[in-house]
Amino acid sequence: MRAILDASTRASTLTRRLLVFGRSHAFEPGAVEVDGLVSSLGAMLRSLASDRVQLVLRPGTRAAWVRADRAQLEQVVVNLVVNARDAMPDGGCVTIGTAHVEVPAGDPRLRGSAEPGEYVRLTVADTGIGIDAATLAHIFEPFFSTKSVGKGTGLGLSIVEEAIARAGGFIAVESALGVGTQFAIHLRAAEPAVDAHAATEARRQVADGSETVLLVDDEPRVRAVTARLLRESGYSVVEAASAAIAVAIVERDAAPVDLLVTDVVMPGESGFDLAHRLTALRPGLPVLFISAHAPESSAPHHQAFTEGSYLAKPFTRDGLIARVRGLLEQRRALRA
Repeated sequence: MRAILDASTRASTLTRRLLVFGRSHAFEPGAVEVDGLVSSLGAMLRSLASDRVQLVLRPGTRAAWVRADRAQLEQVVVNLVVNARDAMPDGGCVTIGTAHVEVPAGDPRLRGSAEPGEYVRLTVADTGIGIDAATLAHIFEPFFSTKSVGKGTGLGLSIVEEAIARAGGFIAVESALGVGTQFAIHLRAAEPAVDAHAATEARRQVADGSETVLLVDDEPRVRAVTARLLRESGYSVVEAASAAIAVAIVERDAAPVDLLVTDVVMPGESGFDLAHRLTALRPGLPVLFISAHAPESSAPHHQAFTEGSYLAKPFTRDGLIARVRGLLEQRRALRA
């Protein structure tokens, strides 16, 4: 039975990645300061890296502004760090750094719409097992994977390359067996966003809150990262590892719960079942569903995913807090 469940999970993960790979994503470019983006992902990346892997951030000597889709760039960094972790089964170090570089005309790395000029280079380097030359020649091909059966889909680096190409950049890789691997993302340098600091501060003030969030997820690591992101933004967090525990907490505790954040697929009762029970106990309780599965794959319950009530895993701090704040403000407006 466990083998069947594992196979189903792998199949659903592959399906979701295929949807991401094949659909026309709404590309939303904007000015992004790369070191700030990496820093904002720091807590999540350190948790993903595991206790045996050291994460080192090496920002450049000047601000590294690029024009890119921030959400896609965040996904790229997360993907590369996870790959680096998997390449170091006995532990090691992942180093993320930035630098400004000049790419000349005729550089063999220029592909697609990438043009010569000034670029911001974002590197993700590990001290892992390395990749041989034969594998390097195919590493960005769809469905090509160096992981064992059931451990990967082969779509990760294809998606990474596609996301970087859509931003007018390119990615290069260097590796040596027993030494490690370095992926170097190159994105055209851009002018800083107007009033970027003020905009960032305003967004942070809107995002931060003081309400109580009931967080339910059966995966300890995911739950710990999510709870940390919420607490860093000022929220009080009550954690539960299952729907049953969450219901017991609400039934025995008279303290207010302002928002339910729940995984969808869990042993025992699902997130949908939990939401139904808790909204009966606490009418008007807003719910945010977090899941690695596309809403369409959750039929016949996918209608529960209303606008703003679904967040795909893996997510970033900004993505999580924006959804949480939006649902809480919506509740406040209804009560006014």
